[in-house]
Amino acid sequence: MTPGRRPAATAGATLLTVLTLAALGPAGCVRHPARPTPAAAAAMDPRTTWVRTLPDAQRAAADGRYDEADRLLAGFAQLFPRSQQAGEVHYWRALFKLDPANKDATPQQAVASLDAYLALGDAQPHRSEALVLRRTAAHMRILADSAAPRPSTAERDKAREEEMQKLRDDLAKAQEELERIRKRLASPKP
Repeated sequence: MTPGRRPAATAGATLLTVLTLAALGPAGCVRHPARPTPAAAAAMDPRTTWVRTLPDAQRAAADGRYDEADRLLAGFAQLFPRSQQAGEVHYWRALFKLDPANKDATPQQAVASLDAYLALGDAQPHRSEALVLRRTAAHMRILADSAAPRPSTAERDKAREEEMQKLRDDLAKAQEELERIRKRLASPKP
């Protein structure tokens, strides 16, 4: 071997390493590729993409990364808005929002997603489950509202008394104004 020259196998391995690192990008690893252009998305099959997206979203939710799960599902719906699977996005987003471990979601958000899913018609594959989840979410909202701290009786009485005093003051002012108007109307004009 000539000094300063690499063997062909080593040069090939180096080239392969450089190409691999360049393909992976600066982070060294890209878990989710950038969103494809509309033209590229049109060439993609929604069913194939959904088969990858849903498990990724489910894993993210199982790991407590609900925001990532929601982002994945919303991204799919944006890429394939007219696909059957885009309708499924509403169902899965609602399901993840109903998870008690998801502290950033509310039953109201789940109800909105379930309403959107149910509005798609009777042919949806999870329609029965969505109806049950919709009723459950509505009850969760009622329970949350009823569990909210309410003012004490003393606080309510004080607020009621303050409102009554304000009304009395307004009535007194109105009566004074009415009396001024009567005097003005009763006095002869020069």
